[in-house]
Amino acid sequence: MIIGPEPLLVMAETGLTRLVRAVMAEHDMTLDAVARRGGLPLSTVGAYHSGAISGDRPREETLRKLAKGLGIPASDLLDAAGIGVEDDRAMLILFRQLPTAGDRKQALTTLRAHVTAARARRRE
Repeated sequence: MIIGPEPLLVMAETGLTRLVRAVMAEHDMTLDAVARRGGLPLSTVGAYHSGAISGDRPREETLRKLAKGLGIPASDLLDAAGIGVEDDRAMLILFRQLPTAGDRKQALTTLRAHVTAARARRRE
């Protein structure tokens, strides 16, 4: 039986990775300290720190815990990860398709309320 080489792990320097590293360096935090404060496995924090994050998109709940561990607003990590961008584009397309100005005004009022509520949840 021939055994091939192990798969390569590709590490990407993303905005998320840069933010995690910057916050940790600024506050002289260790991976272990961030993991304990956020309730995450050390390997998860290490993956975000090194850029070895698996999967296409990080889980929002994991980012919230990581933010807690780092002592920063969750919205900072969510923004760095680009979470919500696709949803925003889809909403804009739908908004532009509303038939009347009254419909658009009502939709905008509702959307503002949802954004305000989402921001409040991200700060928690």
